[in-house]
Amino acid sequence: MTVTTTRPAPRTTHDTTGTWYAHAADAPPTTPGRHISTSRAWASAWEQVTTEPVIAHRHLHLTDGTGPGDLVSYYLVKHSPYWAAVERDAATGPVFNAPVVYAGTPYGEYGGAGSANADTIRYAVSAGVDLAREWGAQALVVPGLTTDLAHRWTAACRPDADLFFDLAHTASVHGSLEGFLTTVPSAKHAKEMRRQRRRGIEQGLRFRPLHGRAMLPYLPQFTDLAEAAALKNGGSMYGADIFTAVADIPGVLLLAAEHDGNLAGGFLCFHYRDCLYLWAAGIDYPKLRTLHTYTGLMLAAVDLAADLGATTIDAGRANYRYKRTAGFHPVALRTLAYFPARDAATARALHAMGHAMEACAGLRPAA
Repeated sequence: MTVTTTRPAPRTTHDTTGTWYAHAADAPPTTPGRHISTSRAWASAWEQVTTEPVIAHRHLHLTDGTGPGDLVSYYLVKHSPYWAAVERDAATGPVFNAPVVYAGTPYGEYGGAGSANADTIRYAVSAGVDLAREWGAQALVVPGLTTDLAHRWTAACRPDADLFFDLAHTASVHGSLEGFLTTVPSAKHAKEMRRQRRRGIEQGLRFRPLHGRAMLPYLPQFTDLAEAAALKNGGSMYGADIFTAVADIPGVLLLAAEHDGNLAGGFLCFHYRDCLYLWAAGIDYPKLRTLHTYTGLMLAAVDLAADLGATTIDAGRANYRYKRTAGFHPVALRTLAYFPARDAATARALHAMGHAMEACAGLRPAA
C-alpha cells in the first residue's frame, strides 16, 4: 500500500491543524507522551513489528498552536493477537470480521495520544474514521484510555461503543523496597513476599538489569518464556520481532532473573519519566514454585525503580489478584470504537465483551 509522506488531514476545527507522515521519525518534535506507549519512540518502534500484523500505518501530527503538538499513530491491523487474547479472557469470540484501525496498539497498555483538548480529540477521531474508510476498515479503535481520558474523549466525540478493556496496576515506590513493603495491605503477605524472595536467592536466583541493546543476546530465551506464558493462558501473543523492535526505545531494559546460567524469568521494562513500567513478563514455569521467580522479580523491580529514581511502578495488566494483594492499585482502562458506518451488531458485541472483562477483572459478578 502506498502511503504519502505528508498530506493535509481533514480540517475539523479552526484551531487545530494536522499533517500526515508515513513514519513517526519524520514528524516534527512533539510534547512528551503521558506514557511510554504514547511516545514518539514507541510509534517508531511499532512500525517494525510483524507479530501484530500491521497492514499499513500513518502518523498524524496535531497542533493547536500552543505547543509542539501530539503525534497520533494509526495502524491497520487484521486480527491483533493481543486483542484476541482479551476476547479469549472475555469468552466472547471474535468481535470484528474485518481489519480495524487502532489509534495506538492494544499491546501498548495505555493510549490517548491526541488528548490535548476537545479540538484535538475531535480532529483525531475525524481523521481516523476517514482513514478507516479509505482503508476499508470496520472501525477506528482507541484502546487503553484511563477513565479521565475516556471521559474527555466521549465528551468531545461520542463513540459508537465504549467498553471496559482491562486493568493496569500502579503503586508508589516509597523510596525503597522496604518502604514499598510497608504499604502492602497485609503484613502477613509482606512477610511471605520477603520469605519467597529470600528462598529464591538461597536457591541461586540472581537479578540483573540489562539496559537497551545489552538485552539482545537474552531476547531469544526471553521470547520463548513470554510466549510460553501466553500459550499457557490460551494463545500465541509474542514474537522476537516485538522485543527486538522496542530494544531501541530510550529507557528500555530487561530485568533478568538468572539461575544456573540460564534465564529463569524476566520483566521487559521501560523507565519513562517518573515511572518504571513492567510491560511484559516471561517465566520458566517448571522452576517457578522452587525459585519463587515471579515474586522475586516483582520485588527486584521495586528495588530497581528506587535505584532509578522512579516514584511510581506500573505492574501492567492481568494477574489481578496477585497484584492487588501485593499493594498495587487498579487503574481501569477503557476502549472506544468509532464506526465508518452504522454497525449495531458490532457495538452490542463490544459492550458484551466489556461486561465480560469487568467480571474477569473481579469488578462485577460473573454471568
